[in-house]
Amino acid sequence: PPGKFSADADSLESLFLGAPIDTCVDKVRAASPLTYMRSGLPPFLILHGSSDTAVPAHQSELLYRALMRSRCRATLALIQGLGHGFTNRKGLDDSPYTMQLHGVDLPDAGMSLSSRIFAYIGDWLDLNLRR
Repeated sequence: PPGKFSADADSLESLFLGAPIDTCVDKVRAASPLTYMRSGLPPFLILHGSSDTAVPAHQSELLYRALMRSRCRATLALIQGLGHGFTNRKGLDDSPYTMQLHGVDLPDAGMSLSSRIFAYIGDWLDLNLRR
């Protein structure tokens, strides 16, 4: 199911932590950004491909909700159809890829998707880091 990790010893999560995740709860907790939620964190821009098979998009949704609960500024953008690191971006600038943002507007829809993503990042940085 989305957002679930595998406890198998050869899963990516277990390999990353050096042990099956169900045997190293302290390492799992320390590796989770949710452990460090508190008010006063800098603003977050979370971009995530909806077809990411390495890290489920649900994980970014959990991070976004935790940031909101901590009263932190955060923006979550899900790019429909793209995978981890957007490495499967064959046809990135063609349909059917769309960008869904929680509560924000996209740049000019006449631009290619990659141009829209980079323009949005630039606008977001200007807005959130020049305060």
